[in-house]
Amino acid sequence: MMFNFNSKDNSDILSVKALIKIQLNTALKTLPPELDRFIRDYGIVAGGISASLFHSEKVNDIDVYLKTDSAIEAFKRSVQMESVKSHIADVNENYTGKILIPGKCATANAVTFECGIQVITMLTSDSRSTFDFLHTLPYYDIAIDRYFISRAEYDSIKEKKLIRNKNPKAFKPLEKRIQKFIDRGWSYDENP
Repeated sequence: MMFNFNSKDNSDILSVKALIKIQLNTALKTLPPELDRFIRDYGIVAGGISASLFHSEKVNDIDVYLKTDSAIEAFKRSVQMESVKSHIADVNENYTGKILIPGKCATANAVTFECGIQVITMLTSDSRSTFDFLHTLPYYDIAIDRYFISRAEYDSIKEKKLIRNKNPKAFKPLEKRIQKFIDRGWSYDENP
């Protein structure tokens, strides 16, 4: 049961949850079965996907955060296997960061697969609390098939308002990130 939401809100939320599942399942099917299962067991989907789907916009990638440090370590070991490496996206020739696997989009922070899944390896799923904006906080827990979104997060997305996460440990957004959203029609008031 979703409290603090009217029936239209509930319908929108359930539609976005279904779209996340469809996109995720489609992408996971392209990965080796053991990696598919691992991500389903230990991952959550968070980041910008919710805002994109609520506004019927193209999803850039599916950010998956793993729930524990041990899951991150196990994942890092798995990307060294040839069966997994072959699914990692090729690195953009303009990329200047440190690549862990030559020619592949695998860094100390994340691994990006050809299917659009990006597994974040620098932080566990608990790091959501430090995300810069409210609209990036909703998440889908794959293992239990539940989508979590607060009223404030929902309103931020629906109104396309950049609202800073009030957690004192939250990252301060970079000006270029703020501008990226403003260019996409979001509003921002630094002192709401």
